[in-house]
Amino acid sequence: MKKAYNKPQRIEHAHSLDEFIDLGKSVNKYDYIKFAMIDSVNNVPFVICNVIDDYLDELKSLGLTAELTEDQVLLYRYNPKKLSFKLYETTLYHYLILRMNNMCSTHDFSLENRRLLLLQPNTLRTIISEIYNSEKTAIYRYNNSHSKIQSKQVVANDRLSGTV
Repeated sequence: MKKAYNKPQRIEHAHSLDEFIDLGKSVNKYDYIKFAMIDSVNNVPFVICNVIDDYLDELKSLGLTAELTEDQVLLYRYNPKKLSFKLYETTLYHYLILRMNNMCSTHDFSLENRRLLLLQPNTLRTIISEIYNSEKTAIYRYNNSHSKIQSKQVVANDRLSGTV
C-alpha cells in the first residue's frame, strides 16, 4: 500500500522519491550518445568525451536530494535504469542519475545512504534541451570531421597494404 502524503505544490518542497515522481515525468528523449564526441580506431567507435560532464556542476546545483524508503532502496538498488524509467519515463537518463551522484556504473548504485541527488523532471527537460541546443553544432562538427578522418585513414592503410 502506498503511503499517503500531501503532494507538494512546488519542487522546492519535494523531499521523497514519490514526490519527485508525482511532480512530472514528461521529458525529451536525449540519450548519452547525443551528447558524445565519438572517434574510432580500426572502425571501432568509442566516446572521447560527453559534453554533459562539462555541465555537471550546474546540473548538481539544480538537483534536489530525495530520500528513499527501505522498499525503494531494495527496488532500485543496482538498477538506475529502473529509477530513470520511473522518474522520466525512459531509461535513457540512468547515466545522468549516476553522474550526478558521483557514480560510474550500476555496481556503484547500492543506495546505502538512502539519498540521491536528482533533477526534477521539468528541470531535466529544460536543462537537457538547453545543453543540447547549445552544443549540438560542436558535437556534429567534431563527429563529422572525425568520421571523415577515420575513413580516409582506413583507405590510406588499405592502399598501403595493397588490398584496395
